[in-house]
Amino acid sequence: MISDRATTDAESTDRVTTLAASLAAVLTPGQVLSDANARAVYGRDASQERGTPLLVALPVDAGEVAAIVRWANAHDVALVARGAGTGLAGGAVARDAVVVSMARLRTLRIDPATRTAVVGPGVTRDAVDEAAAAHGLAYPPDPSSGVASTIGGNVACNAGGPHCLSRGVTQRWVLGMEVVLASGLRVRLGAHTPPRVVSERRDEVESNTGKAPGNAPEPNEIHAPGGLSDQSVSREPSAVLPPSGDLETGEARDPDDLPLPTSPRDRDSGRFHDLPLPMREAPTADWTALFVGSEGTLGLVTEVTLRLAPRPEAARALLAAFPDVASAGAAVTALLSAGLRPAAVELMDQRIMRIVEDWIAPGLPVESGAALLLSVEGRPESLDALLVDIAAALSASGAIEVRRAQDDAQSAALWRGRKSVGGAMSRLAPAYYSVDVVVPRGELAAALREIETILEAAELPAGAIAHVGDGNLHPMLPLNPADPADRARVERVAHDIAEAALRRGGTITGEHGIGREKRALLARQLDATTLAAMRELRAAFDPRGLLNPGAMLPPEEGSGDTVGAGTEAGAEAALGAGARAGAGTETGAGIGPGNGAIAGTEGEIGQAKGNRSVSMTVAVEGAESAAESVADPNHPSQLVHGRAGMPSTIVVEAANFVLHAPADATVADACAAAAAAGRRLPLSATSPTTTLRALLDGYRGGADTLEDGAPRDLLLSATITLPDGRVIRCGRAVHKNVAGYDLHRLMVGARGRLGRFEAVSLALVPPARP
Repeated sequence: MISDRATTDAESTDRVTTLAASLAAVLTPGQVLSDANARAVYGRDASQERGTPLLVALPVDAGEVAAIVRWANAHDVALVARGAGTGLAGGAVARDAVVVSMARLRTLRIDPATRTAVVGPGVTRDAVDEAAAAHGLAYPPDPSSGVASTIGGNVACNAGGPHCLSRGVTQRWVLGMEVVLASGLRVRLGAHTPPRVVSERRDEVESNTGKAPGNAPEPNEIHAPGGLSDQSVSREPSAVLPPSGDLETGEARDPDDLPLPTSPRDRDSGRFHDLPLPMREAPTADWTALFVGSEGTLGLVTEVTLRLAPRPEAARALLAAFPDVASAGAAVTALLSAGLRPAAVELMDQRIMRIVEDWIAPGLPVESGAALLLSVEGRPESLDALLVDIAAALSASGAIEVRRAQDDAQSAALWRGRKSVGGAMSRLAPAYYSVDVVVPRGELAAALREIETILEAAELPAGAIAHVGDGNLHPMLPLNPADPADRARVERVAHDIAEAALRRGGTITGEHGIGREKRALLARQLDATTLAAMRELRAAFDPRGLLNPGAMLPPEEGSGDTVGAGTEAGAEAALGAGARAGAGTETGAGIGPGNGAIAGTEGEIGQAKGNRSVSMTVAVEGAESAAESVADPNHPSQLVHGRAGMPSTIVVEAANFVLHAPADATVADACAAAAAAGRRLPLSATSPTTTLRALLDGYRGGADTLEDGAPRDLLLSATITLPDGRVIRCGRAVHKNVAGYDLHRLMVGARGRLGRFEAVSLALVPPARP
């Protein structure tokens, strides 16, 4: 097992020199950085975590990445993949490890016919979008760091951004990828297609110095900035990976013929370290979804295939001022409930507006308690009517001022204040910490009030911004990293905010990732059984702990792994204070409703479907009797009751846009329950008896619609029985979450071979406008 000990000044110079020489023999001397200054530059990202890598490797193609991984195995050295270093959770900070910089893997090819892009991990997000724009297309995920952050980093952290409200986060736009596993094996993954071997040896891969003789250039090939030649490899696999995993004999077997242990008594079989890896398992399991958000702990991504969207013909902005943050949050819920879905909805509280106004004076309504900034996209002839409807809805929700942009210049002026928040915060202190939490949409108003109280009590010149349409909150905390007392104060405030999000059924990270900063808090969000399953899966891919050790998963008790070890001045990891690794909690986890009370009317779904007789009941927000169906909405494990140990009630949390259901509920019943609550579940089935479990188990296609996404995108969380009988609860019933591996999405399309869906939480969308 590779250790996660901190690199110190006592690190042997001889060791670094020896390793540098041996790695240079695999690459070239110019591709290996070993001097102290270069290592220091690569020893941090945009978080407050610090480290000193042993070396920095600069590969130029996937073959060289695979060679580096095989070298690391031979020399017992850990590896940390790195993009542009814009990560905010310490995910790319290397300690006693070699940094593998993906900056030179910059292939970028656009295929307008299929609306796809094949992209190297070193290409920036904005470069992809600009290349797509030449064909009237767009790459929608838009993290604020898009001008610098790379696609590899965006995939590693499942990056989001303001426009994810209408288009979804990175995961929704990744169709497939090429990955170098911890063994050095290169495989190509595609959603619901058999994983394939690309190459087992570097010398089998075409050099990136040029295409093989006679190969014509591929159409629409574009190279990202950097001037590097194409690093692509043949799209034809050198072998089809046998489901049995026998790479030596190549013997292939039908996945359905492969037995999996099913006895709950056999606790030592059927765990993830015994289950087949992607090259051995059912070809329809969604391994691509698993790798998105895995923070470089399962493999090194060397190429990504992205889905593109038609570029909006026009966009207009609108700014609305509110007396306080609570009324602004409530207005967002009311807006979506009315079927009005802007492309983006951003919130700035009064503190943030005043900080920005003092810097660049963009004309923000600083006397109001909060402001919402909205972007509306569509056809030019339809925007005016839509803006009028949105402005009316916001005024009805308590807006005291509404400003509508009439053209692109006015839209840019309205967005100027929001885009200047980072620069304005940098004037207050040497650094700032951007908190990243998500709460259910129905909890927005209460969560914003609580955060405001926390910031006031801490007497910090801080404020909050938010991708408020997704419930993704970003309090901004000024920080002096050189002052231990100031750092400790900021960590306490960030920890208090994260705990508040958890109490409300939220998550500790929506788009920044866990990295090294939030490892301890992950044990507060996920129960011990689910964490154990995630550790087993990670060990199945990387049994020696070679890839990004110390990132994401909290240490097991007694492992000797110290959360936050190696940070400057011996400080604890950010957010780690007071969180006990391994403690675990089921509060708000799994499939049940979060902290919100369930209300409305309870009765047969048949009443909403023309009185068709069904046996399942539905609880809708607002029902006085709903508490009788759910013993304790704070503890979703108590939903597991009734028929065959299954929850017997479909619960619709209308304010949160979430539906909870037993997996054996039919798709038709779930859709009818959503409709009865004034929401829409964009799923369809060919048979009225098709269950949610059957739909998820057998799903093989791409996205159902560009607007609403595929079943995997709608699956927020699930309770799953593993083949050995253990029950795990993965995901979170919120609309953005990157805390831990997406085990629930991995199992979409796997036909129940990796686990059995017992209950699910699904995202709902606003009703269609007349």
